[in-house]
Amino acid sequence: MPRTKEQIREYMRAWHIAHREERNARTRAYKTAHREQVLEYDRKYQASLRDAALALAPSGVRCTYCGYDTDRRALQFDHINGNGYLARGKSANKLYHKIIKEGWPADLQILCANCNQIKKIENCEYGPR
Repeated sequence: MPRTKEQIREYMRAWHIAHREERNARTRAYKTAHREQVLEYDRKYQASLRDAALALAPSGVRCTYCGYDTDRRALQFDHINGNGYLARGKSANKLYHKIIKEGWPADLQILCANCNQIKKIENCEYGPR
């Protein structure tokens, strides 16, 4: 039986590797049976991450261009140099985690949906298709 923290950690790591399929099946079954609860949790988690990242914006929680601050849902994260599709990857959560962990990046700003769309069209900021 493991005694030290390192031995316990190694034992648990080996156990998780040996029982990976069983754990994955159990997780899938739970998520299927409790679909609505899982989706609601995910929505709340996503919103809390986004709010935490928005709170770190140096210009405050408002559009950098026009100053819009009425509804947070209309505010978007914009990469100033237009390479957001590269930096973002597959998930916005990665961006939120990075902002929370490392602080606000210099190449990021907050724009409302209208200003972000106008900037995107004016600067031809479209990712590869």
